[in-house]
Amino acid sequence: MMHKINGQVIANSPVYQAMLIFGVALIIAVLELLANLAGFMDSKPNSPWIVMTSFILFFAIANSILSLRTPNLNKYWLISMITFVVYVACSGLVASQISGLSFDEAGSFRWIFMVLGFGYLVFLSVVRLIRQIVEYAIEQDNQLNQED
Repeated sequence: MMHKINGQVIANSPVYQAMLIFGVALIIAVLELLANLAGFMDSKPNSPWIVMTSFILFFAIANSILSLRTPNLNKYWLISMITFVVYVACSGLVASQISGLSFDEAGSFRWIFMVLGFGYLVFLSVVRLIRQIVEYAIEQDNQLNQED
């Protein structure tokens, strides 16, 4: 049975989100490589690392925001965190292959990856706190409406 992928499925699945965002990042990194090889542009050797880390940040923000929609936040978070680790590893591998620079040769990207990982956890925590505040406010509003 073929599963139909639409916006709703992507919004509810961290795996689909990561695959979509990684696909876009890969296309941009490859297009940049091809443009460099064809002589249309001359970018820095660590440019694929910049592209990949930018899209890691985009995934972190989008995934955190989309977690507001999920009914089972703990399950979503577990899948999200595993997906994030795999996404970061794949991004590093692709950036290394496209640029020809290892993780250590690419400069400060080791620290950038660590900051993005920490930032991702902060984003998730902030979203969870916001969700709890909104749920509490709705609960209080419902109680006030029942008293009227």
